[in-house]
Amino acid sequence: AAVTATAAAALGSTFAALALFFSSCFSLTYIPTTSMVPTLQPGDVVLQDRFFTGTGFGPVFLRPRAGDLVFFDAPPALKSLAGAAAGDRQFLKRVAAVEGEVVRVSETGDVYVKGIPRPGVCPPKSGRKQTFAEAQGRVPRGTIYVLGDCPQNSVDSRAWGNLPVDLVTGRPLVRIWPLDRFGRI
Repeated sequence: AAVTATAAAALGSTFAALALFFSSCFSLTYIPTTSMVPTLQPGDVVLQDRFFTGTGFGPVFLRPRAGDLVFFDAPPALKSLAGAAAGDRQFLKRVAAVEGEVVRVSETGDVYVKGIPRPGVCPPKSGRKQTFAEAQGRVPRGTIYVLGDCPQNSVDSRAWGNLPVDLVTGRPLVRIWPLDRFGRI
């Protein structure tokens, strides 16, 4: 009986350790907005990898590359734009440029990285378009330039500047809801 109790305690401890590890390294994240349409829809739920971001959970930091999707905490400039809506929530965007690359933004919000246009992937919406201050510059060390896949629905680096890499909190791995769109992102 003592052996059985010891084995049960060991199994319980192992399960608790695995649960703690999993909850520290992964999380389920709800997508609330249309800024990433068509890649992710409002209401999608994704499994977020927080282990390889180097933000305190994982031993390895995989530097974001152009094209990667990243979750991040709001930088001060985004907090000032979004106000209370930013709160403690995470944001999700696609990396358009990494440190050292030259980015240009036109008055209409079109983005060019190394002279190559980075168009959105959603159809343009009708009505009044946002206007942006024209800008060009090199992405500074320790930062990335992020955009929504649906630029007209996205408040992104065009509005609030470069994102410090240390604010990256994770990457979406798999869409788990809705079930008819389950799969790798």
